[in-house]
Amino acid sequence: MRGLNSNDVVVGIAASGRTPFVLSGLEYAREVGAKTVAITTRGHGLVCEYADLSICPDVGPEVLAGSTRMKSGSAQKLLLGMISTSVMIQLGKVHGNLMIDVKPTNEKLRVRAQHMVMQICDVKESVAQRLLEDVGYSVRAAVLLHSIDISPAEAKAIASEPYRSLNEQLDQGK
Repeated sequence: MRGLNSNDVVVGIAASGRTPFVLSGLEYAREVGAKTVAITTRGHGLVCEYADLSICPDVGPEVLAGSTRMKSGSAQKLLLGMISTSVMIQLGKVHGNLMIDVKPTNEKLRVRAQHMVMQICDVKESVAQRLLEDVGYSVRAAVLLHSIDISPAEAKAIASEPYRSLNEQLDQGK
């Protein structure tokens, strides 16, 4: 675990609750002072003893014995989705019900970014397109540029500030 330190959180996932490398990883994380979370889908297991926080639903036996990809895998996927979404909200990367810090690396994501700017700013497609082009396709910066009397460079600078919600950034600029 390169560069792991006390500012990090390590999530150990073990369907059985006792996978040796997960136990070792959590043990090491605690040694360096990182917060630890255990996810197991067989109820409270050994892995929970190595974690500051445990999430341990008992999903019951698999339909096909020995295959943890069915019930356990599905439950883990749901839990990790909830955790990552919660983290994005806490980091200020969500505005309303929109994940605004999307990196539009392809046409589909550029269209998504454009629709977000249209929705948040209540503007037409052409205006959203221009705003996004002016700030290198950052939804956050495009909204700031539209909403506050600032330059594209200033909008990009404000948008790059970590851990602040768009509402906080809008309030700062007004």
